[in-house]
Amino acid sequence: GEPLNLIVLREGSTAELNSSVTREKLNDLKFLEGVVREGDQPLAAPELMTLIYKPRKGMSQGSNVIIRGIGPMSTKLRSGFAQVSGRMFQPGLTEAIVSRRIAERFQGLEVGDKFRIQATDFAVVGLFDAGGKAFESEIWVDVNSLQTATKRESFTSVLLRVNDQATLASLAKRITDDQRLQLKAMPERIFYEDQQGVASGVLKGLAVFISFI
Repeated sequence: GEPLNLIVLREGSTAELNSSVTREKLNDLKFLEGVVREGDQPLAAPELMTLIYKPRKGMSQGSNVIIRGIGPMSTKLRSGFAQVSGRMFQPGLTEAIVSRRIAERFQGLEVGDKFRIQATDFAVVGLFDAGGKAFESEIWVDVNSLQTATKRESFTSVLLRVNDQATLASLAKRITDDQRLQLKAMPERIFYEDQQGVASGVLKGLAVFISFI
């Protein structure tokens, strides 16, 4: 996570996949005082996450891979992103860029390949590196194209860049305490720490269960 990023989810959500943020609430968030602007555009990125199942290379089994729909500000809000081959997807088209790490591990995700999200085929047009960050395990597509493919009008999360550490805390509290929004906001780093803690707890529980058997 980035030190000055806030992630906004639906109130009560524990992960992006079970969250929902409407376009109306996005408009409320973008223009809050404390959100950084680039020219006249707020550094706010509405995003949509879903999963697809892909077989692993050299194996009959596979696993779920994260598909993230991103907007124009998403790459500006994440350091470490670097295009390593091909090109960026074009907004509005069913194109994708894939983390090189994911392309190396799963079948059918190299440049020139296609994969399906529900009934829509997406073409892989580029590969990217993420500098070891969380999104190194993701595939990125245009957020509007993903909404069309999944028949969803809302987003799963919104990323906001704020001015400083003091604003990070105060704006998170303002969003979370606003009962009209029914959203919660937290520093992105804390969000990923919490996610890591949940994953570690599950793995420890599994280890204890296997040891008991």
